[in-house]
Amino acid sequence: MTIAVDFDGVLCEKKWPNVGYPNKKLMNHLIALRKAGNKVILNTMREHYDYIDASGTKRDLLQEALDLCEDNGLLFDAVNDNLPENTDLFGHNSRKISADIYIDDLNASKSFCDVFLVPFTYSKMCMDQAEVNAYQWGHSVV
Repeated sequence: MTIAVDFDGVLCEKKWPNVGYPNKKLMNHLIALRKAGNKVILNTMREHYDYIDASGTKRDLLQEALDLCEDNGLLFDAVNDNLPENTDLFGHNSRKISADIYIDDLNASKSFCDVFLVPFTYSKMCMDQAEVNAYQWGHSVV
């Protein structure tokens, strides 16, 4: 099985262009799936380019994402690209990432959200922002 996973708002708290607090529950789940022989692709809008932040510092936003994941034990079989075996099989590299499961905060089921992410569909009706943040990132409400 191949899983394509987004970064901002999924593998970490959405703080773009910065890197937010890591979603360790999802990261650990993906690490276990990968150890079981599944493939994991990082599918993010972040790219390797010189992003100049407000202080004038050049930053590589994709590398920052990769570093956070690696620091938490999550490695990828591909990054913003198809798996080499799929490219070889089909004789070309499609622009669309080929995967069996796509995990993205803009397209996630309520049951998935209940386990790994903020329940986006219901959170604004049921929780204030502090409760949403606490639910998603495992912090206590202050």
